[in-house]
Formats: sequence, C-alpha cells, structure tokens
Amino acid sequence: MDADQAAGVDKAALAGGMPSLKHGRWQTPQGPIAYSVVRRGRPDSGRPWALLLHGITTDRSGMLALAAALAADFDVLCIDMPCHGESLDIPLDNPGDPVAVAQPILAAITAYKPRLLRDQPVLLVGHSFGGLVAAVLARHCAGAIGLVLGDTPMTMAKQRHVAAMLRLGFDDGPVRRHAPVVRDGFGVTAQGIAEKIYYDLPLLQPAPVLVLRAALPFGSKMTDARLPSCLDDIDQAALEKFGAGKVTCQALEGTSHILFNEAPEAAAAAIREWLRQH
Repeated sequence: MDADQAAGVDKAALAGGMPSLKHGRWQTPQGPIAYSVVRRGRPDSGRPWALLLHGITTDRSGMLALAAALAADFDVLCIDMPCHGESLDIPLDNPGDPVAVAQPILAAITAYKPRLLRDQPVLLVGHSFGGLVAAVLARHCAGAIGLVLGDTPMTMAKQRHVAAMLRLGFDDGPVRRHAPVVRDGFGVTAQGIAEKIYYDLPLLQPAPVLVLRAALPFGSKMTDARLPSCLDDIDQAALEKFGAGKVTCQALEGTSHILFNEAPEAAAAAIREWLRQH
C-alpha cells in the first residue's frame, strides 16, 4: 500500500466530485517531512502527479489553492520544505541552498514514493525559493513532464527584496521564527548581501520549463513600497535568450509575488495550456 493511502481518503469528497485532502508525515533520518495529498478520484487512478513546493517563510498550506485547481488533472503532493511548517525541525547547515534543502525531500520520496523518481509522470511546481528546490528535484525525476517556477528569483540575494522582507516581515510572529532562514539563506550579514546566481537550474532541465511572473511589483499589495518582482525583466530576457525553445515566460495579470495564492485558477489554466503545447 502506498504511504499516502494508509490513512485513507475523504470518501464523501470523492462521492461529491470535490478534491479530497489528506495530511501525513514521512519519517527521514533528518526528521519528519510533512505533506498533503490533494486528489479527485481514487488512489492509483493512473493520473500523473504534481509536486508543489512553497516559498521561504511559508508552508504547504500556501499551495493548497493551486493544488485544488490542478486536481482536475493531477494527483497533487504538497510538501513542507525543511526548516518550514511541520518540517521545521529538520536541521540544515545552509537553509538557503536549494540543493541542501532538496536532499531530505529527495530521501523521503525515495523511501515512500520511489516511482515519482523512476517512471511516474510528474509535474514539479515551486513558488519563489521553492522553485529552485523544485528545479533540483526535477533533475532526479525520470518521468518529469515539466517544471513550473512561480516568480522564482534567479539571483537569490537581491538586496532590495531581502531588505523589504526584513523591514516588513520580521515583526510578525509567523515570519519572525524564520528569520535565521532568511538571514542565512539570503546572505544577510553585517557586511551586506552575498549574491548567488541560479540561472543554470532552469536552463539545464531536461523537461520544458514554464516561468510564471508576477505582474505587479514585489510587495505592492502589502505596502506602499514599489519594488520589482522577484523575477524581473533582466531575468526573463536571460531565460528566454539562453533557454530558447525550452523556457516559456508569462506574466499572470493582476498578481504580485504570491501569485499562486492570488490567482490559483489562472495559474492552473496557464499550466494546462502550456502542457498542451508541449
């Protein structure tokens, strides 16, 4: 029996045609990885999977609206990344390194859902920093049908974004507890910001890549600050030039950085159309 079937599914939801939602944890040597499965229909229906990863300072709950929108076509797996949500206690030396963050997730999938790495069709979707982690995981998925990045920064330590997060977020309890993650991961030090560049992650993918951009400036719905989105015009130009034929970039109208929360149906529709064309 598959690990995510062990606790059963919401039979009433299945009967009503609504997506069922089930939560669980996978035990790994580093600690538990928490997950949620969203699906329509019964387990082992033969449908492809979608693996969704949230951004930094959030958790998998922020991806559930998109998961519900994608559940018409996929069985959807949402994971709390290490150092976040119910996976908060997994120790990492560098929580801002997408390769390091991907390793416990990869270990959990290897132990509990190995077909996602072997032969099962899987779409990988990541928001913000989660897009970089999804890009790392995609290289290990033989059946990857595509990678979707939601306003993912190609240069991780853009000072204006981190400075804005520090100013706006750390007075809030849910974000303040992730302060070390942002400080260590984004390179915030007394000396300034250390720049990390990750263009290679989408450009070297064997599967096609869809980049969904925010149409509004970063933080524009939370503050009067008018900062560029995490993935800006320069990033898009570079990805389109060097990823010609493989990378598709598209802005989601009316969205800011949290585009999957603000427009899950529009994001799902864009993903479906892109997959149809590829």
